[in-house]
Amino acid sequence: MKRSRGPWYLLTGLVMGLALGLVYAWFLDPIEYSNASPQSLKPDYKDDYRSLIALSYQANGDLGRTLGRLVLLKDEDMVQALNVQAQRILARNGDENQARALAELAVALEGKSVAALSTQLANSSSSAQQQPSEQAPISAETSEAGEEVVLTETKTPVASPQPTFTPRASASPLPGSDVAFVYVGAEEICDPELPEGLFQIYIADQSGEGMTGVRLHISWEGGEEYFFTGLYPQFSLGYADYQTDPGVVYALRAGESGEAVRDLTAPVCTGDDEEVFLGGLLLRFTEP
Repeated sequence: MKRSRGPWYLLTGLVMGLALGLVYAWFLDPIEYSNASPQSLKPDYKDDYRSLIALSYQANGDLGRTLGRLVLLKDEDMVQALNVQAQRILARNGDENQARALAELAVALEGKSVAALSTQLANSSSSAQQQPSEQAPISAETSEAGEEVVLTETKTPVASPQPTFTPRASASPLPGSDVAFVYVGAEEICDPELPEGLFQIYIADQSGEGMTGVRLHISWEGGEEYFFTGLYPQFSLGYADYQTDPGVVYALRAGESGEAVRDLTAPVCTGDDEEVFLGGLLLRFTEP
């Protein structure tokens, strides 16, 4: 009498085959990635990639090449991604030079389309590499059919030597680092639509234009932080803001050589419905 093995025999073989396949794929011959696109990087590695691009642009100022590298990340809004990363670095007291480089690159790319910059890069590259051809004197010959054929000899252009790039000896100083900015004044802002305790800072040059990349130093009893203008170009290149805490007294300095403005605290406001809430301050500085 022949015994039937039933479905368990096939199920056991399937499980053993799956287990052996996983062991082979994970340990004996795992997948090794190479030449992967920056788009497939983890978020932390994407941040490192952006930082390196921003520092490279800070060194050589090549906006076309910088754009070509950023496009590989396929961010929905590359300017916003640069600004957000710069703010994250400042929030955790990270590398200020790195945050500044990201902010400067965001400002440089603000309002510029990818297509326009790419076309500009292609045109500049082709015009730099191509030289106008020279034509030899035109001669005429007569074919067997008696028709005159005009022959033009074109000389092959000789490629001109390409310029070599010499890195800058040192990074440029922070904008306004040696400027003693003049404190214009503070205005209380009682707007319930804004975050409570928000300090808004505007820094302008002598012509009234906003100055980007100016370092701001805010301090209070037991703490201090740094932040920069230019992270919100949709408002102004000279705009920055800071979220304060209720009841805390702050001191604020614009640049590195300016005098600190002290005894700054968020005002208490009353709304139309008599509801009390914490307002903010609008502080203005200008270049002397």
